[in-house]
Amino acid sequence: RTFAIPDPSSLRVGSGGATLNAVATLADLLSLDGLRVADCLVIMIHSGGDSQRLPSNSVCGKAWCAFPSEGAQGSLDAPLDLVLRHLRRMFRTTRAGLV
Repeated sequence: RTFAIPDPSSLRVGSGGATLNAVATLADLLSLDGLRVADCLVIMIHSGGDSQRLPSNSVCGKAWCAFPSEGAQGSLDAPLDLVLRHLRRMFRTTRAGLV
């Protein structure tokens, strides 16, 4: 599964605050299924910033913008789709934990 977890209340909390918030939120979400973070393979990707060099992507963010690459069902991929596809292959045999 993939989760996109924003900073709390749209505050800018920096990378450290974003990491703590993401791990705490992930723990809450996983606990709904009776899982713990330690039981899962977790790959955390920070994707933020103001997109000042790409103002057309400032609303959704660079990681979510359309990319000229065709996805599995003929839709356009976002850069994050490509990264996740490769990371899933790379870490397919990795044991549970935070990567």
